[in-house]
Amino acid sequence: MKTRALVYFFIAAVLLFGVVSPVAAVPTLEPSGPASPSAADTIRLFFDTITTSSNRIGDISMVMVRNTPWVAYYDSVDMDLKFAHWLGASTDGNCGPNNSWQCDTLATEGNVGKYTSLAFYPGGGALLSWKIGLTYFDDPGAGTTYIRYTYYKCYLVPTYHCGWSTPISVGTNGTRSSIKYDSNGVVHIAWYNQTLHSFFYSSDAFPGPANCSPGPDVDWGCYNFDDMSGSGSDSSVSLGLYHGAPQIVYYDPVAHDLRIAQWHNSGGNCGSTKWMCKPIETGGDVGMGAQILIPEDGSRNWTIAYYDKTGESLRVAKLVDGGGNCDVNANFNCFDVDTIGSWTDPGISMAGTSTGTPYIAYLAASGVFPSNTTTLKVATPRLLGNCGPTVSVPPISLHTWQCSTVDTGGGLLSGINDPAIGLDLTGKYRIAYDWWSRILSNTTYHLTLANQREMLFLPFLNQ
Repeated sequence: MKTRALVYFFIAAVLLFGVVSPVAAVPTLEPSGPASPSAADTIRLFFDTITTSSNRIGDISMVMVRNTPWVAYYDSVDMDLKFAHWLGASTDGNCGPNNSWQCDTLATEGNVGKYTSLAFYPGGGALLSWKIGLTYFDDPGAGTTYIRYTYYKCYLVPTYHCGWSTPISVGTNGTRSSIKYDSNGVVHIAWYNQTLHSFFYSSDAFPGPANCSPGPDVDWGCYNFDDMSGSGSDSSVSLGLYHGAPQIVYYDPVAHDLRIAQWHNSGGNCGSTKWMCKPIETGGDVGMGAQILIPEDGSRNWTIAYYDKTGESLRVAKLVDGGGNCDVNANFNCFDVDTIGSWTDPGISMAGTSTGTPYIAYLAASGVFPSNTTTLKVATPRLLGNCGPTVSVPPISLHTWQCSTVDTGGGLLSGINDPAIGLDLTGKYRIAYDWWSRILSNTTYHLTLANQREMLFLPFLNQ
């Protein structure tokens, strides 16, 4: 707290004496917003700085390996792909509090590491292996860009050993991607080709046309499941699995709509009849940052989170299989969750429990000076909440979602970028994000982890 007090004093002095550039507060391990539960609860928010850099940190993705966070991110100055994971009680790492994290550079040649996506496969079978899959953007500088896939795999027998595989190309001229493993360890990847304004799906288990040349490998299937005619900007894509079949939500950058593509094998209307492509919502500019959550229990409790640019709101579409209120798709109910202001990228990330309860991390305008100050928030369904749709319980109406502040950004000339959320085995969340601060002309970037922890309160003994 002494450090933060000194910084606040410096801010006041700078502003008092007329220096143009205000100064940001320095983050501490204390929560900076009211996201923590009430004092009667035992869950609190804690903040760890994983690494600090003068280079911009972005394109963050995270996956929980049981209770351990693994984080991929992009160094936008060195244009490198980097990776960090928590070591638990160990102090043998090279970053984070007490060297309890290991930070490594995975790739350096060219411009590599943007648009990362992570997935975890718990393993099984004869080798008792588990693995983490990673997709990312790679521009070697020779005129063709690639979506790369690699995985980190650990084997328990015959001897315990771990390591990263040699990256392979799963497609060319791609940007955004999304990766998932099914229960058999089959990898499924959806990605967007910004040159063609088209969406593709690649897998090592579905034989298909080799139309992603010079990738992927010859034994991979690759489908161009939706083409967008005309010119468009960047997009977003997110993949989920329903009983092993891919379900992909994406933003149409030409029509500015939210769409879904579902694997049908035959009888579809896109992707050589292998896919069924339909809009979910079309009113205004909707769908940027789309994320889909399909629960592991195989139920139809699906959640799609996305940004409504026209209404400047975080929206959700819930699968209802008929009778829904979305303007062009009666299989979904669409509704606002929170008003978040105007964004190019609202930083939407979603994780969920095995039964489908969603936790959505996102950015919101703080409403305080300066106007671009950002707040990191989390939304989840909760009766007696403070946001989202209401239900009537006469004589009052009750909100059905809870929108909680995780981090307010810390002060003037500071901000938050690229949140990525995951849940541990007990349902508590971890959020990795970039917290940046500026002192005069110097900007510092902090790869930060907000994590919920259970507090242990010992009984007071009156002797």
